[in-house]
Amino acid sequence: MQFEKGEAHPFDMFCFNKQSARHFVAEVKTKSRMKTRNMTGISERHFKQYCDYIDINNIDFWLFFVDHSEGVIEAGKLQKLRYMTMEKHGESVVWQRLLLSYVRSLTEEEINSIEQVSVAGIDLAPAQHAEAKQLYLSLTS
Repeated sequence: MQFEKGEAHPFDMFCFNKQSARHFVAEVKTKSRMKTRNMTGISERHFKQYCDYIDINNIDFWLFFVDHSEGVIEAGKLQKLRYMTMEKHGESVVWQRLLLSYVRSLTEEEINSIEQVSVAGIDLAPAQHAEAKQLYLSLTS
């Protein structure tokens, strides 16, 4: 995959630990699960881009789902999720949430902050990088 100047970034964060040489890519999505089913997902276009990226670069690619309506952060490794049962829902690819790993609960303050920012339409990615770093540290220790 090649990206032109001014084009959207391919993922949110590249994480690397010098001591263990472990590394992975993290993409953070702030979204509620589907209202009618216990599923969540990403756009089909991004799914294809991310799969191409891991095929070319052979790197672990983690999807983080920050769900303020449920008050949780869940994550899944795309290398596994891509071969799990998924469904197409409109322009999205979705998975059962039971296929994701629980990371942690959101505090009331975080939930309120996300709701306020989401209503304003502001990009949440900078605030979410701490969650990717937290999971990375737990995976590498």
